[in-house]
Parts: sequence; structure tokens; C-alpha cells
Amino acid sequence: MNFYSLTFLQAQAGAQGGGSGLTMLLMLALIFVVMWLFMIRPQQKRQKELNSFRDSSRRATKSSLSAASMAPSSKSTTTK
Repeated sequence: MNFYSLTFLQAQAGAQGGGSGLTMLLMLALIFVVMWLFMIRPQQKRQKELNSFRDSSRRATKSSLSAASMAPSSKSTTTK
């Protein structure tokens, strides 16, 4: 068998399937869904957790800095 006969046989097999375009579209959609479930969605979840951690640490830093500025100094001002 040569290249042209193989190509002709493949074209006939594809034509008999009838729904090759629909099958291709469904496979593409399936690949996108799998990528979203296993890659994009977990990354968005980690990013959301990281942002909430950063926000909470900013609030803690602001409160500790404001409390530290109001605390009396431990150095004594009197000299002997």
C-alpha cells in the first residue's frame, strides 16, 4: 500500500463516522474542563488563601505598630 491509498482509506473511515466534527468539539471541551478542574481552579484557590493571609498579616502589623507607639518607653530619663 502506498501513501495515497492509506490517505483514501482514512478519509473513507472518517466519512463513515459522520460526527467527527462533533466528536472533536466534545474532546476539546473535555480537555478544557479537565485543565480547569486540575490546574486553574486550585491555583485560584491558593491565590485567594494567599491574599487573605496577606490581608490578615497587614491588619496584625498595623495594630501592633499602633500599640507599640503608645507604649511607654523602658528607658529612664533620670540620670545619677
